[in-house]
Amino acid sequence: MFSLLLLTVLAALPVLDSQRITELTACTTVRDELRLDCKYTKESSSSTVQYEWTLSQEGKSLQALASDTKRPINNRISVNQTDSMVRLLMKDFLAHKDAGTYGCRLEPSISPHTDSNKTILVSRDANPICSAPGLLPPWGALLWLAVLQALGGLPYGE
Repeated sequence: MFSLLLLTVLAALPVLDSQRITELTACTTVRDELRLDCKYTKESSSSTVQYEWTLSQEGKSLQALASDTKRPINNRISVNQTDSMVRLLMKDFLAHKDAGTYGCRLEPSISPHTDSNKTILVSRDANPICSAPGLLPPWGALLWLAVLQALGGLPYGE
């Protein structure tokens, strides 16, 4: 009887939905845009992930942008979300005004849940330049080598 009661209680408990931030990166594009990528994994595909970006300078929280906000904090910021990443893009990145500690916080839309957050220090001088995403699949370099050799642009066997 006790095992049946225990099984009933366990079946009635809601499933905990969570996600985990796997990586938070910052870089600057060649067009002076700040790009923050918050990559994550979801435990459940049934829920949507709510996000919140924050900016803190000298220990003070200055700005926040949440997914439930219909308007951005200013017209320089846009956010794109996929199934595994939330990307913040800030136009006209200003070294003195926009530098600080940026935070990404993710929370599933259903309860109960666990949220996940990470922060990254962003400064104009320390940010790497964003690299362009690959235009070819990983084996694309081999294809280009074969084409160069066929066209005689790559010496072979000399």
